[in-house]
Amino acid sequence: VLGRSGRELGLWADSNEPRRLAAELAGTGMVRDFRTAMLVNGQWRDVLVSAATMDWEGELAMVAIARDITERERARVEADAILDHASVGIALTRNERFERVNRHWQEIFGSVTPQ
Repeated sequence: VLGRSGRELGLWADSNEPRRLAAELAGTGMVRDFRTAMLVNGQWRDVLVSAATMDWEGELAMVAIARDITERERARVEADAILDHASVGIALTRNERFERVNRHWQEIFGSVTPQ
């Protein structure tokens, strides 16, 4: 791994992603939660990358942190599918505020106007 680029290692699903990351870094010197797909141990993974530029021994370098969100994304997609295809009205709330309702909930209650 050391001494080789992400392209050489075949990490990037899309060859334009390294350029897109570099362009975002060039703007502010820092990127947070750059979402991409990478090949990890022969499997495609959804990854969030946060990175910053820095001076390292007189040369411009990048320090990066990657977080694998594959399972979190899979769970979100499954939950969305359940919510969207349920035959009953379902509402998700947080702190007594509606975050999301499915189609059946909207059919039951319509677009509720505060009274």
